[in-house]
Amino acid sequence: DGAGKLDIKASVSGVTLEFVQGLQEMQAQMAQMGDDAKAEQAMGMAMMGMMQQLTFNDLTLRFDDESLTGKILEIAAAQQGMSADQLAQSISGMLPIMLAQLKNPEFQQNVSAAVSAYLGDPQNIEISATPPSPLPFASIMGAGIGSPESLPTLLNVQVKANQ
Repeated sequence: DGAGKLDIKASVSGVTLEFVQGLQEMQAQMAQMGDDAKAEQAMGMAMMGMMQQLTFNDLTLRFDDESLTGKILEIAAAQQGMSADQLAQSISGMLPIMLAQLKNPEFQQNVSAAVSAYLGDPQNIEISATPPSPLPFASIMGAGIGSPESLPTLLNVQVKANQ
Protein backbone atom coordinates (compact mmCIF):
# COMPACT_ATOMS: atom_id res chain seq x y z
CA ASP A 1 0.00 0.00 0.00
CA GLY A 2 1.25 3.44 -0.89
CA ALA A 3 4.31 2.14 -2.80
CA GLY A 4 2.96 2.35 -6.32
CA LYS A 5 0.93 0.58 -8.96
CA LEU A 6 2.22 -1.73 -11.69
CA ASP A 7 0.11 -2.36 -14.78
CA ILE A 8 1.07 -5.00 -17.33
CA LYS A 9 -0.87 -5.38 -20.57
CA ALA A 10 0.06 -7.87 -23.27
CA SER A 11 -1.50 -9.23 -26.40
CA VAL A 12 -0.35 -12.49 -27.96
CA SER A 13 -2.17 -14.41 -30.69
CA GLY A 14 -2.09 -18.15 -31.28
CA VAL A 15 -2.72 -19.37 -27.75
CA THR A 16 -5.27 -22.08 -28.46
CA LEU A 17 -6.49 -25.02 -26.43
CA GLU A 18 -4.27 -27.27 -28.56
CA PHE A 19 -1.28 -25.05 -27.86
CA VAL A 20 -1.86 -25.17 -24.09
CA GLN A 21 -2.34 -28.94 -24.19
CA GLY A 22 0.91 -29.28 -26.15
CA LEU A 23 2.74 -27.24 -23.51
CA GLN A 24 1.31 -29.40 -20.75
CA GLU A 25 2.41 -32.57 -22.55
CA MET A 26 5.87 -31.12 -23.07
CA GLN A 27 6.17 -30.22 -19.38
CA ALA A 28 5.17 -33.74 -18.38
CA GLN A 29 7.78 -35.20 -20.74
CA MET A 30 10.45 -32.85 -19.42
CA ALA A 31 9.66 -33.87 -15.84
CA GLN A 32 10.24 -37.53 -16.77
CA MET A 33 13.52 -36.90 -18.60
CA GLY A 34 15.79 -35.88 -15.79
CA ASP A 35 19.12 -34.38 -16.82
CA ASP A 36 19.60 -36.03 -20.24
CA ALA A 37 21.28 -33.34 -22.37
CA LYS A 38 20.12 -34.77 -25.72
CA ALA A 39 16.55 -35.02 -24.50
CA GLU A 40 16.68 -31.45 -23.21
CA GLN A 41 17.99 -30.26 -26.57
CA ALA A 42 15.18 -32.09 -28.36
CA MET A 43 12.62 -30.52 -26.04
CA GLY A 44 14.15 -27.11 -26.68
CA MET A 45 13.68 -27.63 -30.41
CA ALA A 46 10.10 -28.76 -29.83
CA MET A 47 9.48 -25.67 -27.74
CA MET A 48 10.86 -23.50 -30.55
CA GLY A 49 8.42 -25.19 -32.90
CA MET A 50 5.53 -24.44 -30.59
CA MET A 51 6.60 -20.81 -30.23
CA GLN A 52 6.26 -20.44 -34.01
CA GLN A 53 2.51 -20.72 -33.50
CA LEU A 54 2.49 -17.53 -31.43
CA THR A 55 2.34 -13.95 -32.64
CA PHE A 56 3.36 -10.92 -30.57
CA ASN A 57 0.91 -8.03 -30.84
CA ASP A 58 1.96 -5.61 -28.10
CA LEU A 59 3.14 -5.20 -24.51
CA THR A 60 2.93 -2.30 -22.09
CA LEU A 61 4.47 -2.06 -18.62
CA ARG A 62 3.59 1.01 -16.56
CA PHE A 63 4.59 1.88 -13.03
CA ASP A 64 2.86 4.74 -11.20
CA ASP A 65 5.04 5.66 -8.24
CA GLU A 66 3.58 6.63 -4.90
CA SER A 67 6.80 6.42 -2.83
CA LEU A 68 8.73 3.28 -3.78
CA THR A 69 11.29 4.88 -6.11
CA GLY A 70 12.37 7.47 -3.55
CA LYS A 71 12.73 4.82 -0.85
CA ILE A 72 14.82 2.56 -3.10
CA LEU A 73 17.04 5.47 -4.15
CA GLU A 74 17.55 6.47 -0.51
CA ILE A 75 18.52 2.94 0.56
CA ALA A 76 20.85 2.36 -2.39
CA ALA A 77 22.43 5.82 -2.03
CA ALA A 78 23.05 5.32 1.70
CA GLN A 79 24.87 2.07 0.92
CA GLN A 80 27.15 3.98 -1.44
CA GLY A 81 27.65 6.98 0.83
CA MET A 82 25.79 9.50 -1.26
CA SER A 83 22.43 11.25 -1.39
CA ALA A 84 19.45 9.95 -3.35
CA ASP A 85 19.77 12.93 -5.73
CA GLN A 86 23.45 12.15 -6.34
CA LEU A 87 22.61 8.51 -7.09
CA ALA A 88 19.83 9.51 -9.49
CA GLN A 89 22.23 11.85 -11.30
CA SER A 90 24.87 9.13 -11.41
CA ILE A 91 22.42 6.64 -12.93
CA SER A 92 21.28 9.23 -15.46
CA GLY A 93 24.90 9.87 -16.43
CA MET A 94 25.86 6.20 -16.75
CA LEU A 95 22.75 5.08 -18.62
CA PRO A 96 23.74 6.47 -22.06
CA ILE A 97 27.12 4.74 -21.79
CA MET A 98 25.53 1.41 -20.87
CA LEU A 99 22.90 1.72 -23.62
CA ALA A 100 25.54 2.59 -26.24
CA GLN A 101 26.36 -1.14 -26.36
CA LEU A 102 23.01 -1.66 -28.12
CA LYS A 103 24.24 0.41 -31.07
CA ASN A 104 20.82 2.04 -31.40
CA PRO A 105 21.25 5.80 -30.79
CA GLU A 106 17.56 6.65 -31.12
CA PHE A 107 16.56 4.04 -28.52
CA GLN A 108 19.48 5.08 -26.30
CA GLN A 109 18.31 8.70 -26.34
CA ASN A 110 14.65 7.74 -25.71
CA VAL A 111 15.47 5.56 -22.70
CA SER A 112 18.04 7.96 -21.24
CA ALA A 113 15.69 10.95 -21.45
CA ALA A 114 12.73 9.06 -19.96
CA VAL A 115 14.70 7.47 -17.10
CA SER A 116 16.37 10.79 -16.25
CA ALA A 117 12.99 12.54 -16.19
CA TYR A 118 11.53 9.79 -14.02
CA LEU A 119 14.43 9.75 -11.55
CA GLY A 120 14.30 13.53 -11.29
CA ASP A 121 10.58 13.49 -10.47
CA PRO A 122 9.24 9.93 -10.00
CA GLN A 123 5.62 10.04 -11.11
CA ASN A 124 5.28 7.24 -13.66
CA ILE A 125 7.27 5.36 -16.24
CA GLU A 126 5.93 3.31 -19.13
CA ILE A 127 7.65 0.90 -21.47
CA SER A 128 5.73 -0.17 -24.53
CA ALA A 129 6.45 -2.48 -27.43
CA THR A 130 3.95 -1.90 -30.23
CA PRO A 131 5.19 -3.16 -33.58
CA PRO A 132 3.41 -1.72 -36.64
CA SER A 133 1.95 -5.16 -37.30
CA PRO A 134 1.87 -8.41 -35.30
CA LEU A 135 5.15 -10.33 -35.36
CA PRO A 136 5.64 -14.08 -35.19
CA PHE A 137 7.70 -15.04 -32.14
CA ALA A 138 10.09 -16.85 -34.49
CA SER A 139 10.90 -13.52 -36.19
CA ILE A 140 11.56 -11.87 -32.85
CA MET A 141 13.80 -14.74 -31.71
CA GLY A 142 15.68 -14.69 -35.01
CA ALA A 143 16.31 -10.97 -34.73
CA GLY A 144 17.39 -11.38 -31.12
CA ILE A 145 19.95 -13.98 -32.08
CA GLY A 146 21.20 -12.39 -35.30
CA SER A 147 20.89 -8.68 -34.60
CA PRO A 148 19.88 -7.90 -31.00
CA GLU A 149 20.38 -4.18 -31.52
CA SER A 150 17.48 -4.24 -34.01
CA LEU A 151 14.93 -5.45 -31.43
CA PRO A 152 13.94 -2.02 -30.05
CA THR A 153 13.21 -0.82 -33.59
CA LEU A 154 11.55 -4.05 -34.72
CA LEU A 155 9.24 -4.04 -31.70
CA ASN A 156 8.86 -0.23 -31.70
CA VAL A 157 9.92 0.00 -28.04
CA GLN A 158 9.23 3.35 -26.44
CA VAL A 159 9.90 4.57 -22.91
CA LYS A 160 7.91 7.49 -21.51
CA ALA A 161 8.04 9.16 -18.13
CA ASN A 162 5.69 11.38 -16.15
CA GLN A 163 2.89 11.41 -18.69
